[in-house]
Amino acid sequence: MHPDMTRITALLLLILPILAKAQTVELLTGDRYVALSAEQTQTEIKPGWKIVDIQLKSKATRYLAGRMARQLTDDQMPTFRLTPGQGETLVDYALIRLRSKRQWRVLPNPMLRLNSYLRIEPKHFYIKPAGDSAFEFHPLAALDRGAYILVNLAQQPVGELQDYIVYPFQVP
Repeated sequence: MHPDMTRITALLLLILPILAKAQTVELLTGDRYVALSAEQTQTEIKPGWKIVDIQLKSKATRYLAGRMARQLTDDQMPTFRLTPGQGETLVDYALIRLRSKRQWRVLPNPMLRLNSYLRIEPKHFYIKPAGDSAFEFHPLAALDRGAYILVNLAQQPVGELQDYIVYPFQVP
């Protein structure tokens, strides 16, 4: 293979995971929608006990930098507009409440599916179509104050530490 083709192939392999995340997530603030920016979780692994060169009970913590999300909701029943990416459905998405620490927001459990979450489905949300492939939705019950993320539960983890792409927001 020609060296230029190898570089192009490597570049495409780096870009393809970014292109797979083609959806848009917006939050209604005031009378207009504002795009929620995607953030990647960060992972810290604390080593556990070491017995005869065998590592036991290592603990992973997934967190987002900053004590609060940049985007605040207007009230405790925020309205979202989401356009799922190719091969995604609205039911793949869920809201997870984060715990706040001094300088970061932490997922209660490092594995997405082991957290308590509120899946975007009709029994928890009022959902209506918005255009060709977009949906508008808001929770049927008020959310508690705090930091939340909107996340695709079916996504493939990113990188060596298996981080996730999430959409953070703050409920006042």
